[in-house]
Amino acid sequence: MADLDQSDTPFVTVAGAFGGRRKVAATAIALASVLGLCLILPSVTCTSARRTTEVLEAAGYRDVKPGGYHWVGCGKDRWATEFRATSPDGRRATGAVCCGRSGCKIVRD
Repeated sequence: MADLDQSDTPFVTVAGAFGGRRKVAATAIALASVLGLCLILPSVTCTSARRTTEVLEAAGYRDVKPGGYHWVGCGKDRWATEFRATSPDGRRATGAVCCGRSGCKIVRD
């Protein structure tokens, strides 16, 4: 049986398939950066503390403390801001104010 040299093997390393270790590392860094932006941008650009406070106070809530981006419960609404407040009946309430094209709604946890 003849010995196989490296060029005859059907297996290729990841680094070899993608053009070297540096290229693989650069691709991994680029993907991590894009993922980081996808996680950070909504928390900065898709919240509105002022609008959240206005909506909640108009509904009778007091001691409103807006938070950051609310990741679940708002669907495709444009603004999704977490909050903690005192509800009109005097209990502590948490949830989100979700605002989109159809207006704003309060979603309680």
